Amino acid sequence: MRKSDLVAQLRARHPRRSPEIVELLAEARLKTPLGAFDVLTPPIPDYRAVMSAIDVPSLLVIGDSSPVVTIEMATELRELNPRVRIAQVQDAGHGLPFEQPERLGEVVASFLRELAQ
Repeated sequence: MRKSDLVAQLRARHPRRSPEIVELLAEARLKTPLGAFDVLTPPIPDYRAVMSAIDVPSLLVIGDSSPVVTIEMATELRELNPRVRIAQVQDAGHGLPFEQPERLGEVVASFLRELAQ
């Protein structure tokens, strides 16, 4: 795939991301061997078991339009582990650091301040 085609595809898929970030993502994708994605194939660990085992305060930050982690999934995780705090960022999908970096930083900083008290 040509870089220009990939950039156009990524811009359509991620309209909230800046053109600079889209360019960087396209370059990274073109340089990444397909074998790097093998970790995403089964067997995928049961996230419920993983979440239940976490014994420290945790922050789960999700975008309000994430196609990967919904508020329902996040709520289920909190039910499995009451030490999980959920923060939902408006106008963001799954790529929070690219779509709402300032807001993500504010949410994380607030969580860390609460832990320090």
